[in-house]
Amino acid sequence: MKIHDDHLYHGAALIQVAEDKEFTAINSLKIGNKIHRTAYKINDKIALYLKYASNKTEPHNEYIFTFQKQHLKDLRSIFKIYPNTYISLVCVHDREICCLSLYETLPLKKGIVFHWFYGFLFHNTFITVTS
Repeated sequence: MKIHDDHLYHGAALIQVAEDKEFTAINSLKIGNKIHRTAYKINDKIALYLKYASNKTEPHNEYIFTFQKQHLKDLRSIFKIYPNTYISLVCVHDREICCLSLYETLPLKKGIVFHWFYGFLFHNTFITVTS
């Protein structure tokens, strides 16, 4: 079986979850007949949606996470069933992971750029929404 980059990067985030004392289980997330490749069910009540960026981009030395229209549809369908939905952002080059509740990212709409800076732990990160 071939291991893709997203398997490695998702695994880095999932191991952080698995090491938490509250952790009991990680499963693939299935909504209806669709298994979401980038989302997982944690402890049967939490959904975790993963995004990664491999490298920082110039000129501002920041990570860019792009949410396409389909990503937002997926998040909405997940959120309807799992109100405790989180987005995990993996910054590969800096080996940093951040977790945001979906409530923190709800202002995201098509064409809006959400700038989020997390001082000492996280580098400049732009989350963009595209069509």
